Amino acid sequence: MFETIFNIALIIFIVLTLACLNSYSLDDYIVRSIYFIPTDSIDRSDWLDLGGIMKGVQLTYKDQMDRHGFPNQTFRLETDQDGKVIVHKVKGDHNKAHYAGNTASILIKELERKHYDDIHTVYSIVMAGMQTVQNGSGGVAEARPWGGWFGNGNSQYSGYSISPESDRGRAHIKRVIQHELGHTFGLWHVALYDPGGYMMSIFGDGNKLAFHEARWLSKIHYFNFNRVWHHNFAPDVTDFHGAEAFEHDKIRFRSTISDRDGDGIFQTYAWVDFDIVGWNLFDEKDATILADIKDIDRKHLIHSNSITFQSVDEHGNWTINFPQSYVLPKVVNKNEDLNVEQDDEVDDNHVDHTHTDHTPRPVNHKLKLTTYWASIKAR
Repeated sequence: MFETIFNIALIIFIVLTLACLNSYSLDDYIVRSIYFIPTDSIDRSDWLDLGGIMKGVQLTYKDQMDRHGFPNQTFRLETDQDGKVIVHKVKGDHNKAHYAGNTASILIKELERKHYDDIHTVYSIVMAGMQTVQNGSGGVAEARPWGGWFGNGNSQYSGYSISPESDRGRAHIKRVIQHELGHTFGLWHVALYDPGGYMMSIFGDGNKLAFHEARWLSKIHYFNFNRVWHHNFAPDVTDFHGAEAFEHDKIRFRSTISDRDGDGIFQTYAWVDFDIVGWNLFDEKDATILADIKDIDRKHLIHSNSITFQSVDEHGNWTINFPQSYVLPKVVNKNEDLNVEQDDEVDDNHVDHTHTDHTPRPVNHKLKLTTYWASIKAR
């Protein structure tokens, strides 16, 4: 009798445990769609069909992940029981002009007051009736990889992707959304290859992901929403070795990166002025590695004296490290010795990752996209 009661209790425990796990996978790491309507905007949601656009963006990511050998991986949308994308219509408190300047800061604070602030959700927002956002930019985003900073079971990975409705057509709006969503997942603009056709180019004019981008996404929580996660601290820069000059105007950066929890470092990016200038891919399970970002064209560095590293471990814990200050070495001529100059000082006071793109770029008729990153702060 006792054995029968014990077995029944065990079955009930297993069922409840599985139910909790299923609930966890259903509620966490989703992309939620918002149609935001300023007070002087017209509701054109029927024309826009944001749900259909989001389905298209989801499929584009899946196709690109498939293409690079990461099958059936994409982000998960919030849908109803029939599989239809849920679009939250949110009426704004202000007119379009009020949101046009510092869009991200103003809008996100308002959405947080209205309880769109879940720590396991990325919000994809379209601003009704607006042609641009953030002082004339084509899009803006904020990512919050706070779990990587805090560790110890903290899984706070969220973000806000903000796109204008514009009158340039649904195909254009789709490209802007998928570009800005990429930023919330940890992707950046690319400075090292021809940006044509890539969704993360400065103009976001394509549908392609590069291999290193797909590889990064393969570890991110939003692309692995049904996985049991080992939430921990993300890898961090423990020693910056500075900049080294080579012939042909090439620069190399090296940095020691460690994962305090020993999870194994999977990938590292280096970016300057919000453009990726290099990356390292690691197949080893090492908890400490030397990130060797080399063959960087000097032209990508002339507008900044700091470089930022961003890393993810085997368990999808990722974060942005504080910018590392350096002195750009002088040009190396063919007949002189290599010159190495470095500055190991870390600018610990620079915590505001707000980006407004003032870097001169080739003339292009397309509207440029911009990225906004939140200040690091505790909740």
